[in-house]
Amino acid sequence: MSCKITQFISNRQSQQFYDEKDESSILFREACLCLHDGDLSMAAFMKAHPYLIKASELNHPKATYFLAEMYYYGKGVKKDYEKARKFYEKALLLGEEDAIPALGTIYYFGFGVEKNYPKALFYFEQAAANGSVRAMHNIAIQYTFGQGVNVDPEKAIEYYLKAAELGCNESIFNLGLLYFEGKIVKQNYIQALKYFEEGCAKEDHKSMYFLGKMYREGKGVPVNYEKARQYFEKAADHGNIDALYDLGVMSCDGSEQEKDYLQAIKFFKRAAGKGSAESIYNLGILYMNGNGVQPNFRKAKKYFIEACKRGIPEACHILEDIRKKKI
Repeated sequence: MSCKITQFISNRQSQQFYDEKDESSILFREACLCLHDGDLSMAAFMKAHPYLIKASELNHPKATYFLAEMYYYGKGVKKDYEKARKFYEKALLLGEEDAIPALGTIYYFGFGVEKNYPKALFYFEQAAANGSVRAMHNIAIQYTFGQGVNVDPEKAIEYYLKAAELGCNESIFNLGLLYFEGKIVKQNYIQALKYFEEGCAKEDHKSMYFLGKMYREGKGVPVNYEKARQYFEKAADHGNIDALYDLGVMSCDGSEQEKDYLQAIKFFKRAAGKGSAESIYNLGILYMNGNGVQPNFRKAKKYFIEACKRGIPEACHILEDIRKKKI
């Protein structure tokens, strides 16, 4: 939202909405001036808010849309999805087509309303017809998982391809995943590899991770631990949690090189910092056994407690054993 407003103002697009004889246009221009030079501070939004409210009351479409965005993202006002929806709906009635995909998102996730997949699809289809790449991707997801519609692989692929052609990296990755998993289409590792490689070329970390997974597990390609590690490292550089975890595992199991527990701890700690429960559990094991570090039962127990809280049953079992033995 912030980027849209910045671009809108910096490109002087607001001038086309300015009519010195129209009160709503004058008010909207005043709101834009509050956000001049890309000033997107809370104070600037708060200053713009009353002008936008008055302009919206006079049925200014763009002012009404910006109000919806402010309430959706909590910019200068308290986040309020219900108010956001009402302003989006009013903006749409006033002819503001940017409100269409936003309404689809609200009904898809149930923000301030009951989740409604058919209604979300209704808005996404309109937005896609207007060229919204995100809407195309979202429609593909609904057909992939049968959300408000029957699962339809052909429709899903059709919309993923449309979005991918327009530069949506997530759609490229999802196409690869469809063929990799083979749940709603026939499994095809060659096709999966094609899309993951395309995604990797576009710096998509999930595609990088799955390329590593394919080379590690020999799916569609010969097993190649060196290539697997290279792709995992690329994905990890982009913060991919699964890649960090798998690098930790590879450092422990010695499948590619000699075991390096100290390196494993570094990877597990990075993944744990991003919320990986499995990595937290593995840190507990390494500290308990003294792999790559001096044995540290207190640290190990701390990791097991955290892993248990995060739903790792093995960690809970170890803690139960500790309790029984009164260690």
